[in-house]
Amino acid sequence: MIAFALLLQSTGATVDKAEQAKPTPPRMDRAARADAVRTMQRFSACVVGRTSPAKLEAYLRLPPGSSASNRAMDKISTDVCAPNRPAGGYELRFQANVMRAALYDSLYRMRYRTGPADISRVSKLDFVSEFDASEEPLSSASLYFRSIGDCVARAKPALAHDLLMTRQGSKEEDAAIKAIVPSVAPCVPQGSTLRFSAPVLRGDIAEALYKLSVAARSLPQALAGKVEAK
Repeated sequence: MIAFALLLQSTGATVDKAEQAKPTPPRMDRAARADAVRTMQRFSACVVGRTSPAKLEAYLRLPPGSSASNRAMDKISTDVCAPNRPAGGYELRFQANVMRAALYDSLYRMRYRTGPADISRVSKLDFVSEFDASEEPLSSASLYFRSIGDCVARAKPALAHDLLMTRQGSKEEDAAIKAIVPSVAPCVPQGSTLRFSAPVLRGDIAEALYKLSVAARSLPQALAGKVEAK
C-alpha cells in the first residue's frame, strides 16, 4: 500500500467581536495549498457519488473525531476515489473535521447547485439531535462550530451559496470568503476568539446551509419558497 498524505494546511484567520479576520502566515505556498484543497474537493465529490445515502448519513451522524466516526470514515474512503491511483492503491491520511467539511461541501454542491431553498422560515434547529450516541460524547467544540456555521448561513444565505459554488483554492473562492468574513464576527460569542482554515470554515457553512435547505424543503409548500431543482 502506497501512502498518500493529503495536506490541507492553509492560511488561518482569527475572528472576534472587535475586528474582522486577519490572515496569519501560511504554512504552505499558495500553489501547494490550492492543489491540496482541490484534491480533497475532487476526492470528497467522488466519495459522495459512490456512497449510498444511508451509509453517508450514518457516517455524518456520528460525533466528529470519535472512534466510531473514524471507523465509518475508513469504510467510505474508497481507494477508487484517490487521485492518480497506482496499482497498489493509496492510504489516505486526513483530519476528520476536514473530511467532514469536504463531504458537506460536495453534498451541497451536488443537491443544491441551483440555490438553497428559502430558509427564512426555518425555525431554530436542535443541533444535538443531528448526531447519534456513540461510546464517546459529542464535543462542545462540534456544537460551537455548528452553531457558528448556522448563524452565518442564516445571515447571508446568498453569499454562503456563492462561496460553496466556487472552486476551492481559486481566486473566486478568495473573493467569496472575503465577502462573507464580516458576517462571521457577529456569530462568535462575545469575548471568544475563533481560528479557522478556509476549508473548515467553508465546510461549517456548507453543513449549515445544507441542513437548513433540507429543513426548508420539508416545510409545507406555501411556506417553503423556492425549492431547488434536482
